Amino acid sequence: MRPIFDEVVAAAPKEVIEQLPPIKTCLNTMRMQRKRADPTPTAPVSRDGWSIPSKYQTATIGGEEYCTLAFDSGLTNPDRIICYFNPAALQELNTKCSEFHISLDGTFDYCAQRWTQQYTCLIKSPNSGKRFPIFLFLLPNKKFETYYFALSKLKDFLHRPVASCTLDFEPAAVSAVEAIFPHCTISLCYFHLCKNLIKQFKNLKLLQDEIGFKAYYNMASLPLLPPGLVLKGLDAAVSEIDVRQAALVKAYFINTYVGEVFKPARWCTRYRVHANLARTNNDIEGFHSTIASKFNRTHPVFWTWADAVNNSMAGVYVDVVHAIRGDKHVRHPIDVIHDARIQEFVFTNVPTIDTDMAEWLSKARAITRAVAPRPEDNRQPTTDGFPSPQPPTSQATSYAPEEDTVRIGEVAKEFLDASQASNSTAGASQPASTKRRRRGTVASTSSTTGRTFAAPDSTIVSRVSSFLASVRRNSSRRLSGTLYRDDLVGLLTTGSFVGAGAVDEFMCVLKRQCGDILCEPHPLSDFHPVSIRDRGSLPFHWNGPVKRTGLSD
Repeated sequence: MRPIFDEVVAAAPKEVIEQLPPIKTCLNTMRMQRKRADPTPTAPVSRDGWSIPSKYQTATIGGEEYCTLAFDSGLTNPDRIICYFNPAALQELNTKCSEFHISLDGTFDYCAQRWTQQYTCLIKSPNSGKRFPIFLFLLPNKKFETYYFALSKLKDFLHRPVASCTLDFEPAAVSAVEAIFPHCTISLCYFHLCKNLIKQFKNLKLLQDEIGFKAYYNMASLPLLPPGLVLKGLDAAVSEIDVRQAALVKAYFINTYVGEVFKPARWCTRYRVHANLARTNNDIEGFHSTIASKFNRTHPVFWTWADAVNNSMAGVYVDVVHAIRGDKHVRHPIDVIHDARIQEFVFTNVPTIDTDMAEWLSKARAITRAVAPRPEDNRQPTTDGFPSPQPPTSQATSYAPEEDTVRIGEVAKEFLDASQASNSTAGASQPASTKRRRRGTVASTSSTTGRTFAAPDSTIVSRVSSFLASVRRNSSRRLSGTLYRDDLVGLLTTGSFVGAGAVDEFMCVLKRQCGDILCEPHPLSDFHPVSIRDRGSLPFHWNGPVKRTGLSD
């Protein structure tokens, strides 16, 4: 409304402007008049219980009226699935294509209200590498059953076999594609793989020097290897970083990308380079950005979303017709150069089991530094928010997780001994009723507040030590600080609840004595897993400000 108002008042003389009511009143009046002229249904408050009016089921494409609502799973279905499609463009592709190469990806921020995601299907044109959005689903969740139902409906509209499908690393979606299109070659998006690697490298604080960046680009080069050489390439890719960090990277990569669902054959891109097929889903990302530009807010109401989808159909149809008649897909010159370099490298550098992998990765990095997402564009600061002393190189030792557990256990034992001594001193002057304690605890008196707390016994302290050490090692775990505190209180409980004061006091002592292990000095309510880094045996005491910004990367 505001652009229309600004356009009108720009030509109005001062005498007219002086007689206008406040701008807010003018805009509200304009909205009311528009609603009277073209009433829009009330925004749905749930996915079920309402029908889609006919005006939101059709679109004018190529001078003809088409029904764009492909299917609706039902008015009474709480997990309702709705699909819109471009019938005119699909008819052209069904006529000209002998097989389909499709791409699938979802967007969440600009999905219609009450649904979890908009899931888009693009189909490649036969005469160019360009892909076009043909199907748009509204999905209520990310479960296998939901993907399976949606893709089974998609299959009913495709009159040609699906030769390949590119999608991101979503296990439920990959399994559904495998079930619905058993003869389809599944290819996982190279861009999403690299973004996941960047996230993991950031969690491990590896992207702070050139060695870390080199290791990342080595990992980003692994999809150019044959699947059978991925593990050999993985060993060489992380050979220059710290041993324990290399072990964490390899464990993450093997557990995530060498399984049955995300098998190397699905994310290795050599075959797609040979077939001149897209290696990423960036086309879908571009379409999602185009759709998002039509909304003035995230999660638009269904009617606004349906209008935007229907209005985009005619432009997509024009692009499909032009692509089929032979118009070339104009790409950025740098993208053409990158593709040519990748093809030349893949065709001329065919590694075998006897290949020097370090030399091969050196050549591959020259390619991936140009085509892979660049973590340098969002480089982390060189100083930590919570610095810990780095031992001299001569003192560096191999990583031993049990050493941290021993240190925590020693501090816990000192705390327990002090609590018992305090209890024996304070107990003589206390009434008998106050001397009773819960099973599994001993009384402790705070030296700063004078309050009496229940301290954990040695068995429970051992469990707490193991818990804290596991939290420190598991840097990929991301839970809220409150949940961490609840976990700790639960571990301190043996048959009865232990007072929160004992937990707080115990953690204060622990953070003073083992600050380099816990990493973050803020209260336990903000406690989070820490990054893995070289830590010597030097003690560290935090005297700086307390950080309360929650979890960090």
